Amino acid sequence: MIFRSASTSSCGKQRLISVTAWVSLCGGLALANAGLGVVHGLAGPLGGLCDAPHGALCGTLLPYGLEMNIENVTSEERLSRLEEIRDVLARSFSVPSGQAFKALIDWSHRHGLGTLRELGVPYDALEVAAEAALNASSMRANPAKLNQSQLLSLLHKAW
Repeated sequence: MIFRSASTSSCGKQRLISVTAWVSLCGGLALANAGLGVVHGLAGPLGGLCDAPHGALCGTLLPYGLEMNIENVTSEERLSRLEEIRDVLARSFSVPSGQAFKALIDWSHRHGLGTLRELGVPYDALEVAAEAALNASSMRANPAKLNQSQLLSLLHKAW
């Protein structure tokens, strides 16, 4: 919904604000019901280490978190759900499934969401955040069990 609205040049500012608010509400409801995961598990500690907005951190980390989970999830049911998300993104961007997360990253950059570095996250905060995320309550619902090395790798990609 938001992809279509944000991509349409004839879309008025009020309409875009309305759609963004609706999508934000739906996202909050989904997270409250499904539980959080690696994106929030890392965004929390990062936000405590720098002044970057939580939503911007989450948006930047999302494609990397999805990709990391697909690569490491062991449950077939959870893998199927993650692949479904990837495939929805691929269809939204009209790209093959294997390019869905790259397309999301590119779209995010075109619309003003930068890398962790551009958000003001210092490089030395990455290791601290990866270690802190291991014990974050947000990580309990993550579909894949990730270790500190994997979390640090995710952060390096997003930096």
